[in-house]
Amino acid sequence: DLEAVAALGPFDLVLAAGAAPHRWPARLGVLLARLLRPGSGKAALCQGVADLEEEELGQVLGSRRLLELDEVIPGDRYGLRTRWGTDPEFELRLLTRTTAEEIGEAGAGGGTEL
Repeated sequence: DLEAVAALGPFDLVLAAGAAPHRWPARLGVLLARLLRPGSGKAALCQGVADLEEEELGQVLGSRRLLELDEVIPGDRYGLRTRWGTDPEFELRLLTRTTAEEIGEAGAGGGTEL
């Protein structure tokens, strides 16, 4: 139940491994913005390298820019390999929740229902 989870927050970190962000980018952005602490909350999306292209990333960040992309970390940065010894096929996308003041400056409206 989203309401019950949101009532426990806001959270400093949300780790989303295997969340398939490309399948629900706008809803994921709304969910993360709701769960994360404004101004400092972080989300780490562990995903396939091609799972979140530019268009989907824009949907996650949203038109109100409640989230910002901090960094994209390729899986091979840490020398990780697949079980077959090949380059990893995943990356981490680190996002930060913007502050409440930035939300107000971005304007109201345009929210996506979960």
